[in-house]
Amino acid sequence: MDLQSPEALGEIQQTLLKQDAFLLGARNEDPSDLARAALVTASGEQPGCPAAAVLNGITRSTRRDLHPALPDSNNQWVSDGLPAWIELRWPSKKRFSEVRLTFDTGFQRELTLTMSELYNRKMLRGPQPETIADYRLVWDNGSLQVRGNYQRLRVHRLPQPAVSGRLRVEILKTNGDPYARLFEIRVYP
Repeated sequence: MDLQSPEALGEIQQTLLKQDAFLLGARNEDPSDLARAALVTASGEQPGCPAAAVLNGITRSTRRDLHPALPDSNNQWVSDGLPAWIELRWPSKKRFSEVRLTFDTGFQRELTLTMSELYNRKMLRGPQPETIADYRLVWDNGSLQVRGNYQRLRVHRLPQPAVSGRLRVEILKTNGDPYARLFEIRVYP
């Protein structure tokens, strides 16, 4: 394989994005991602943070002042309270065995190893308040529950493939924030 061909570069780019890398100007265009063909609804949303943002393919908040190619956008769904839910619906049933969720983990705050008390006082040690802690994935005839999450990217490989026309993420609790925050949902066969 010629790694400099446009096809190979595109495949590498999509693999990096799937693993939660941020590539300036790139977005999820993975043809295997079933979520891209779904309709998104939610229990509620904050202004400027619509449910549809989980499918826009960008997993970071972006600001034009950092780079002119970036739009000013939150690129995430933010609920209007807790508990909350967000749902993907397809016109026909899909078979899937993997669900990937990308949560907000407070990238806007500095977190670093330092001896400086000035920086140490500003840092929140431990699970970040924005991160969804307890949630449930629900589909026709099945569900999966998670408690105590603190990770940004969660990959759920289902014990058996699901066949469903919908996938709902029910958010029960965060690590302290009063709103659910979700950057991306991906679904794979």
